[in-house]
Amino acid sequence: MRHRTSRKKARIFLLIIWALSCVLAAPCLMYSTVMTKRYNNGKTRTVCYMLWPDGRYPTSMADYM
Repeated sequence: MRHRTSRKKARIFLLIIWALSCVLAAPCLMYSTVMTKRYNNGKTRTVCYMLWPDGRYPTSMADYM
């Protein structure tokens, strides 16, 4: 017979997984930017992109990390 994980341990593991995923997603939340561009023909386009503190793509080293 194998020992099963208790409910308390399972909840702790889930809490750790959710906390870790929130920490890893935080930079995307902090540095994502929305830009709307209007063209001469009247159309608009909205784009979401990452604007890191060290610059834009392709010069940003944070993009590669």
